[in-house]
Amino acid sequence: YHLIPYFGKKWLEEVDVLSIEEFKALKHKQGLSPKTINNILSVLRRCLTSAEDWNLLPKVPRIKWLRVPPPVNKFLSIEESERLLAGAENVFWYAFILCALRTGMRIGELCALEWSDVNWDRHSITVSRSVVEGVIDTPKNNRNRIIPMTDDLYTLFCKYKGKGLVFPGPDGGHMRKSSWPWKALHRAC
Repeated sequence: YHLIPYFGKKWLEEVDVLSIEEFKALKHKQGLSPKTINNILSVLRRCLTSAEDWNLLPKVPRIKWLRVPPPVNKFLSIEESERLLAGAENVFWYAFILCALRTGMRIGELCALEWSDVNWDRHSITVSRSVVEGVIDTPKNNRNRIIPMTDDLYTLFCKYKGKGLVFPGPDGGHMRKSSWPWKALHRAC
């Protein structure tokens, strides 16, 4: 979307420091954030590194990353969390939202959560996979993690524990459309 229109007709040797700097300036002028530009440059760097590995490019040009302000973490207040839970349209989405609020799990991790990931003795959840658009993969940082369950989440899970997925899609499998949880969250909001 960004790289091919700009670099697509250039020879590999023509992708140099100057052309990369001009690309960055253009994208900044188009209103892209420094973080987005850096993400695009990461893809470009990976492509150029592959070309170097395949002996198609003698050396990858130096890429200067844009300064990115530290991310701002916004958390819901207790009152906002309670209002969000009150807006859940049924028990399924209530449990989904409660689990997200109490564990900080990402939507893909919630969609891949299985009852076998719940350690009932230790009141904890092991996050070992994520699902996006029906594709199962590892969690974002490629690391498993163990999250303690709060008492209210543990009590709710005890009422509904079973086998398979904790939050299955309509067909009983993984939710294939990542928009379903987002739409449910928006309706709850």
